[in-house]
Amino acid sequence: MLLASWVVGKKDVGQTLAALVRQQLNLSWAQAKRIVQNRQVRVNSVVCVDPALRLHLGKRIEIHGSSPIDPKGASTPPKRSGLSPTTPSQRGQRGGVSSPKIFPKPDAAPLNRPQPPSKPQLPSQPKAAEPIGEALVVNKTPGVNETPSVNETSGVNETPRLSETRRVGETFRGGKTGRVVETSQSEPPPMPRSALVYVDDSILVVEKPAGLTTMRHPDEADEFGPRGKRYLPPTLLDRLPTLLPGATSKWIRAVHRLDRDTSGLLVFARHRQAEEYLTEQFRKHTVDRRYLAAVRGTPSSGRIESYLVRDRGDGRRGSGDPAQGRKAVTWVRLLESIGRFSLVECRLETGRTHQVRIHLGEAGTPLCGETIYDRPMHGAPWPDGSQAPRIALHATHLAFRHPETHEWMRFDSPWPQDLAQWWEGLRRAVLAEQDHAGGESMQEITPTDRS
Repeated sequence: MLLASWVVGKKDVGQTLAALVRQQLNLSWAQAKRIVQNRQVRVNSVVCVDPALRLHLGKRIEIHGSSPIDPKGASTPPKRSGLSPTTPSQRGQRGGVSSPKIFPKPDAAPLNRPQPPSKPQLPSQPKAAEPIGEALVVNKTPGVNETPSVNETSGVNETPRLSETRRVGETFRGGKTGRVVETSQSEPPPMPRSALVYVDDSILVVEKPAGLTTMRHPDEADEFGPRGKRYLPPTLLDRLPTLLPGATSKWIRAVHRLDRDTSGLLVFARHRQAEEYLTEQFRKHTVDRRYLAAVRGTPSSGRIESYLVRDRGDGRRGSGDPAQGRKAVTWVRLLESIGRFSLVECRLETGRTHQVRIHLGEAGTPLCGETIYDRPMHGAPWPDGSQAPRIALHATHLAFRHPETHEWMRFDSPWPQDLAQWWEGLRRAVLAEQDHAGGESMQEITPTDRS
């Protein structure tokens, strides 16, 4: 049944599908996204389930469903045939006969009700690392990312995790309706104390694992509120205070981000002055950030410059009109080439959203494991036979000036264990294939020292 329809006008161009559905039908964000994800929305007669789709002028939007949409989110329960008491005197009646009330006898033995299970013992708080002067430095073995044991993992004051995806319309305690919360196939990995690379009174340098969001988007935090936030997957920013058991202040602010499936180095500020000083460095592009990336094909070393827009024309971010986009510059350096795949270093001159992924994808050499920026506009994805466990991107180098001492600080993080093992397996497979076919040998370029 067609419930509503309209055509995208000039004032609506560029809005997301969920935003326009919310605006037209006077719904909450959760309800608008639920309607889209429940396959009730059609764009030019084609079902669309992407709430983030950017709309173009003249697109026809249709809302289909079996019952009218209630803006309050309340669904009318189905009527039961014949047995619907309407007055207090009719409650408990069945066919005009009152149901007898049963009272326990005074001398009756108490009912043996099942007792609630006892609370599980939580792991003890991890032992604090040894302070060195005024700073806390956690030493790490280069190239080794060991799986944390229970005692290494901070689980005492940790935000509860989602064990499964919460469905649309499921209600939180207190009557607040939730929306779909996308989780990975497994819960975010535990945070060992070894994730702390450097700590002092002003900054905190952390190695973020893949599968963990850096911080919560302000719109998401406002929509769910403090109570609903407990049902969301924890972010890196949520978990950091639990790794600092002896800290006098839990004030921590993120000054930049990494994508959820990207691992590597991040710096956080521990007071307002440090936040402002670090933010100014990022704004002026004086922070040195470098990534290791495995890509399909063999990219050319050099400089990539474009202007990134929110919608390049197919609903994805990408390069577009300089008048509407933001300048993005990436320096690419080829490190190693094995068959159809290559390892590159990317140095950011700017820091736009998804910049490395977009630039490598538009160059025809998308990241191994990439599923969004892996195709030309309106084209089919380029094949990916790498079997990468995730997006093969790692923030390997971070350098900036300390907000208090103004000293130039440099941090390096090796290729993480999951990607290192995968790359080595890929190398062996390519070599075996080349030996069998008698093909060309692997080309390796030795990285030079960073300037």
